[in-house]
Amino acid sequence: MKVLQAEKKQSKAESDSAIERLRTDILRDIKSTSEASATRIMVAIGISVAFLSGVIGFVGFLLNSST
Repeated sequence: MKVLQAEKKQSKAESDSAIERLRTDILRDIKSTSEASATRIMVAIGISVAFLSGVIGFVGFLLNSST
């Protein structure tokens, strides 16, 4: 009877450990995915701002040269 209880405790401990490892892996994957997405968004915003600045500068140059 004690052997069966000991085996149950060991099995539960292994199960809890496996669940915790899985939870940690999932959280790490979510974090890395979120960081990658945020990086892509920041790069896209930077490119957009640079492009719009160039367009505004070019239009300003055209307007100033025509007067």
